[in-house]
Amino acid sequence: MTQERAQPLLISTDQMMNQIVPVLASSHGLLAVDTERASGFRYFQRAYLIQLKTTDSPVVLVDPVEIGDEALAGLDEALADKEWILHAATQDLPALRLAGLFPRRLFDTEVCARLLGHAKVGLGPLLEEVVGVSLAKEHANSDWSARPLPKEWLTYAADDVEYLIELAQCLKKELVDQGKQDWASQEFDYILHHEPLEPKQDPWRSTTDIHTVRTRRGMAVVQQLWTVRDRIAQDMDLAPHRVVNDRAITALALRATETSVAGVLEGLKYGDWRHRICKEHIGEFRAAVVAAGALPLDGLPPIRVRHLGVPAPGLWPRKNPEAATRWEIVRPAIKSLAETLNLPVENLIAPKTLRTLLWEPRGTDPASLNAQLAELEVRPWQRGLVVPVISELLSQT
Repeated sequence: MTQERAQPLLISTDQMMNQIVPVLASSHGLLAVDTERASGFRYFQRAYLIQLKTTDSPVVLVDPVEIGDEALAGLDEALADKEWILHAATQDLPALRLAGLFPRRLFDTEVCARLLGHAKVGLGPLLEEVVGVSLAKEHANSDWSARPLPKEWLTYAADDVEYLIELAQCLKKELVDQGKQDWASQEFDYILHHEPLEPKQDPWRSTTDIHTVRTRRGMAVVQQLWTVRDRIAQDMDLAPHRVVNDRAITALALRATETSVAGVLEGLKYGDWRHRICKEHIGEFRAAVVAAGALPLDGLPPIRVRHLGVPAPGLWPRKNPEAATRWEIVRPAIKSLAETLNLPVENLIAPKTLRTLLWEPRGTDPASLNAQLAELEVRPWQRGLVVPVISELLSQT
């Protein structure tokens, strides 16, 4: 860490990429990887900068905006045999995949820190604790889609991978000391091969302040406006709130009555709806409101939807008393086990998974519990620890 740092290399053309690929391919050891996206500015979560560093190379900053797919494919091939070090990999993997980059082996320093029981698992605090370096934070939420990228931004981005390999090496030693190498390996394999979550049903119901809308016609207004805004945001590759924010939508929906959207149409003349992008698309927003007003009463969305799946444990005594008893017995034991193992309880078994199991277990014997948890994607190392505890407790109820 005391060695003088080489200047990062900015790669922004196919020709530059083709020159750096052999250098990275011949580098030995681990590969530190990070991405900078434009969350809060752009709709799509693509990478606007990809930071790379091997054990014996300087930091390479890949600007993928003007680099072609073929050159990026060459980079992916050059990195195929390396172990990729990322921090909170689930945040970066979608952007890397969009760029055509696919790690075959993974080491996630955040997940590792959780398994090891570190109190703070963010990259900055973890580097301070383990490696003894402090990172700047001022450009974390910048618009990385802007061009040209300022020099100070590039320096900030380079720091995110400069010490990542050293951090990983320290954490690997801790894994050995705590005997948790296999746990980490299973977690990394799960992250690499886990299928992305399916999109939410009715995502428009996540609109901020939707709970204040008290009419079904108003809910239809939210649904129609949200859908139009989302399409515009996709077309313009803008974060939806940069078209119009959630609260403007719900405030407008409050003007609806069960039989009329006249007040909603009037509201489109004021406030946020007069901003530039909204003015350019005001005809589409008006059409959305008219469509909401034209829906028959039996076609309006309900104000609330019935919760599907396992309810919150607080409701169990009334809805499923036997499950409530199981929860009261098993949950403290799992929490105690996690404390003994020096890791967060949610990394031993996800709370949602434990709720699903205890709501309706198929059996109390180890084989039945193990099979049910395997279907819920609980990893073998987790099942090996929790199944004996749960089976013994449930057999006594």
